[in-house]
Amino acid sequence: MAGWHELQRLPTTPLSDRGVAERLGDVIRNESARGGISGYQTVGAVELFLDYLTQERKFLSNPFLTAEDTGRDYVIAKIQEAIEHYKNERAARPSEPDALDF
Repeated sequence: MAGWHELQRLPTTPLSDRGVAERLGDVIRNESARGGISGYQTVGAVELFLDYLTQERKFLSNPFLTAEDTGRDYVIAKIQEAIEHYKNERAARPSEPDALDF
């Protein structure tokens, strides 16, 4: 098992929660050892990461910014949409244009 210092960073996201880092590290190790993981395991890891990001958002919130002002909130919303789409592929995708498409 890799040490905490090896698991505390995803490629672009520092993780301050050791438990989350270890659980995500387990998923990554399993994926590497088996050559892949199931969709169920993948969505579980994404939900864990989403929960982590949501908690960090609360901890690091800035009262001077609205939700629309941050890239963080955009990413959280897109992750939530992706999870919902995975769980219900027949659900309609949002019909509004994406802010990044402008």
